[in-house]
Amino acid sequence: METSVLTAQQRETLREDEIRTRIDNERYLRDHPEIKDILNHVMSQVLQHKPENLRDFVADVFSDANLARNVARTKRHS
Repeated sequence: METSVLTAQQRETLREDEIRTRIDNERYLRDHPEIKDILNHVMSQVLQHKPENLRDFVADVFSDANLARNVARTKRHS
């Protein structure tokens, strides 16, 4: 016997909202292909340096004044 805190209508609304969110996210990612390049650069740096403190390292990568140039360089070499 399944007991749910949500009504059937609430579950359906939640499901529809999740679908809408996924569609919106996919659309955004398609409209901004540079996101993939940035994430590839960050992953490349993490795997190359294998930092002890991942959070601080990634923060440093994102705050680097040369981020755009570094992303382009990583993209050219991949």
